[in-house]
Amino acid sequence: MIPAPTSFRETLRVFATYTQHHGLDGLFASVDWSTASLRQISHAFLGRAPATVIPGLFDPAVEARRLFESPDFRRNLLRRVIETFPDKQRILFVHLPKCAGSDFEAAMRPVYASLYESLGLPRALSFEDLADTLRHFARRIESSDGIFVGGHVPLLWYIDNQIYRYTDRLVTIIRHPHDIAVSFANYVVMCMRGDPLFARGDVKYWARIAGLERFDPEWSTDTLRALARRLVTTPGILPVNAMCALLGNGTASAAVHNLARVDIEITDISRYSDWLRTRWGIERKQRANAAPALVTLADLAPAERARIESACMEDMRLYRQIMAKLEGGHGLSVMGPDIF
Repeated sequence: MIPAPTSFRETLRVFATYTQHHGLDGLFASVDWSTASLRQISHAFLGRAPATVIPGLFDPAVEARRLFESPDFRRNLLRRVIETFPDKQRILFVHLPKCAGSDFEAAMRPVYASLYESLGLPRALSFEDLADTLRHFARRIESSDGIFVGGHVPLLWYIDNQIYRYTDRLVTIIRHPHDIAVSFANYVVMCMRGDPLFARGDVKYWARIAGLERFDPEWSTDTLRALARRLVTTPGILPVNAMCALLGNGTASAAVHNLARVDIEITDISRYSDWLRTRWGIERKQRANAAPALVTLADLAPAERARIESACMEDMRLYRQIMAKLEGGHGLSVMGPDIF
C-alpha cells in the first residue's frame, strides 16, 4: 500500500496513482491510513493544523476523503499547487477571451506541467475530474522544466499573490476589441450547437441571457448567423472592456500601469503564429477552439457597431497604445514596461 502522505507535495504524489477505472474509492483504499493522525492528514491535504480536534477514535481514511471533498481543499488550490514547487519556473498566461488563448494553452500542454484557473472551482470540476487533473499534473511535474498556468487569470492575481517572480515568464495575446466581440458571439453559438440541451453552466447562462428556450441542431446556417448577430450586442454576452478587466481594473490607464510593473510579453493575434514558432519553436497547423465566422464585423449595421464600440472604449485605448509599440518596433512582441 502507499504510505499515508505527510505533506501536500506527497498528497499530489498519491494522486499520481489515480485511475478512472478504480475511481476515488480505489485511490483512498490504496493508501495505508492506519497510523495517520488527524494532524498529519490535515497538513497533507490543507497544509495546516486541523481547525478542530476530534475527540476519541476517528477513521483516518474517512477523514482524508472528507478533507479532499471539503471546500477548504479547493480554497486557494491553484496557488497552493504552484507554491509547492518553488524550484520550477512559472510560465504565467493571462488568457484574454477570443485571442488565441486556448490554442496557446494547447501548445504549452505537451511542453510543461499545466494548471488552470478552473482547478479550485466546484462548478468546473467534479471530484473525479479534480482527481484526474491532479493525476496529470503530478505525473508531469517532476520531469517538467516549469509550470504553465492558464485560464482567464487576472494579471493582478499573479502580482498580488506573489505568484509572479522576477525569473518567471508572463505572457498575453491581444486582439482588436471589435473582433473580440464578434468572435465571442460566434463562439457562443458554437458552444450551443455542441450542447443543444444547455447542460454546461456557461451555455445555460448564455441561453437564459439571450431568452433562448431551445436550440435545434438542425437549424440552417442562415438561422445560426441570425442568432450570432443577435447575440453580438446582447448585454451579458457582449464583452465589456475584457482586456482591461483582466490586465487592469477595467480601465486602460490601470492596465498600462500593471503592464509596466512586470516583464510581461505581449503579442497580438496577427503575429501569434510567427511568434509561437520563433519564440517557442512550436508550429501549429490548426487553431484550437476557433469559432466559425458566422458573422463578421462587416455584416453588422452601424447601430450594432456603435454598441460594440461603446462597450470597449477602454480596450480600444489600450489596444492602440500597445499596437503603436508593436508596429513601431517591427518585432513579434513587446514587453509591458515598454508600453508605459
